[in-house]
Amino acid sequence: MTPIVVVHDVGSSGAGWRAALRSWDGDAHAPDLLLERASGDRTDVVWLLLEHMEGWRDRAPVIVGCGEHSLAAETFALSGWVGGLVLVDGLGGAWTTPEQQVRAQTEWLRRKYDDPSFGSYPLVWVESFARALRANVACPVLLIETPASITPAGEAERRAAQFRQPADLVRLGSPEPVRVVEAIKAWVGS
Repeated sequence: MTPIVVVHDVGSSGAGWRAALRSWDGDAHAPDLLLERASGDRTDVVWLLLEHMEGWRDRAPVIVGCGEHSLAAETFALSGWVGGLVLVDGLGGAWTTPEQQVRAQTEWLRRKYDDPSFGSYPLVWVESFARALRANVACPVLLIETPASITPAGEAERRAAQFRQPADLVRLGSPEPVRVVEAIKAWVGS
């Protein structure tokens, strides 16, 4: 089966994902994203995954981005290194205006300055950026939305249409890794 790499939630271990991936018939990787050398920022996450992804690039793995780490997964999809992209609650929050973006980034920088270990991101969702990024994702895409999603009601379908080719949209009652892995297995097998 196709290899799978999970880029799970910010600042958490991959233990729950590794347990769920035991049912995956193939190579699976859900690295801990709590490393002394890493800040938890998106750039660090990409660097942490880069070596592993390089080793699997010729095998076109499925990459799963969860929540705030969906952008890191989308980065690998843009590079053409993956055979499939799965976003779990990763379509983003409400679109923000330029003024809201400046305010959110300022607040985030202040919090990060006060606490360098702060491992979240500014909640800035720029529609033109998301539309341009997604229009260039060439691999198959599965979007999994759960009650934990921050995407506004009624927006998931519209955002799914931003991808170059039709994206499959699945709604689950829970973001529990076991349920998500089952949905991915059904998608890969279809």
